[in-house]
Amino acid sequence: MPKCQQALVNSALWILPERTLSYGLQIRIRRQGKRHPAHEEKIYNIQGFRPCQWLVGHQGSENQRPLWLTGSICYDATDLGLASDLRDKSDVFAIPALNKDVKTFDQMALALHYHMYQLVVVANNGKFGGSNAYWPSTDPNKRQVFHSHGQPQASIAFLDIDIAEFLKRSEQITQSLAHRNNGWKYPPAGLNVS
Repeated sequence: MPKCQQALVNSALWILPERTLSYGLQIRIRRQGKRHPAHEEKIYNIQGFRPCQWLVGHQGSENQRPLWLTGSICYDATDLGLASDLRDKSDVFAIPALNKDVKTFDQMALALHYHMYQLVVVANNGKFGGSNAYWPSTDPNKRQVFHSHGQPQASIAFLDIDIAEFLKRSEQITQSLAHRNNGWKYPPAGLNVS
């Protein structure tokens, strides 16, 4: 009798360290699926499969809301419907990629950081280069958090997020123009409630 073959899918793993007083350090693993296979994946009969979209909360301190992280794999990040759905639910949008179209993904991150009004990080494979991070700061020198190019490369970039300060960008949406913090760009249409 022939073996039952499962369809091939592309997915990424969220590896989440969690330390609690009760259990010490634990590692939680969540698989993020990819709904839209890229052209090259279709050649190898890789199927789309994204049964859920993970939102991972990171609690900075007890008296503030969590910082919500989410992500989509490479080509899925070009789905504007997904970006639109996530912009009111997340604060950081991560895009792991294996993409030779570096210029398109650079421009996409540059646009999404404003349209989603959050930190957008593209982590492209070193084979192609083109990793970057942007957030909606009024200061262009702070807006581009990092940008690395060149190939082949092995590079590591670290960034710190002051969670309390970063969450203030969403407070601007409900504040009047006179009380807005000058550090964040004016929110895009649809987010501006003033």
